[in-house]
Amino acid sequence: MCSISEIDFAQILLNHVSQIERKEFLERIEGKVDNTGCITFPMFEKFSTFIRSLDDFSVALRMFAITNQCITKDEFNRALRASTGLVLDPTIVNVIFYLFDLNDDGTLLFEDFVDVLKSRRERRYVEKKANRFEYFKSCFKREAKK
Repeated sequence: MCSISEIDFAQILLNHVSQIERKEFLERIEGKVDNTGCITFPMFEKFSTFIRSLDDFSVALRMFAITNQCITKDEFNRALRASTGLVLDPTIVNVIFYLFDLNDDGTLLFEDFVDVLKSRRERRYVEKKANRFEYFKSCFKREAKK
């Protein structure tokens, strides 16, 4: 049961970057995915759980960045498992690497990856807070009219 394509998932990941950056990121993934792979809802749900644990994961990956080690898929998965207890589907990990492997050497650029995901997570919380305030205002107005 396919929910969204790999390209759609990549676009969701890049939802909060500028149009110019988005275009650059998406150009990296073109030709690397054949769009036969898909992201199911349980896979996306697990990825969302990962986003909520991003700070712990960032600490684990930062150790690689400090020692100037490249972050490979195996190291990414090991850090993910050690810091969050999660194992992401290889399709999701591949999309992440397609987007954030800037020089096609099979390694990840830590800062860009984490910055994009943190901005996605933080934007989500800001939007939720704004929605709660709007709900409160509408509720207050409704009750004040009574």
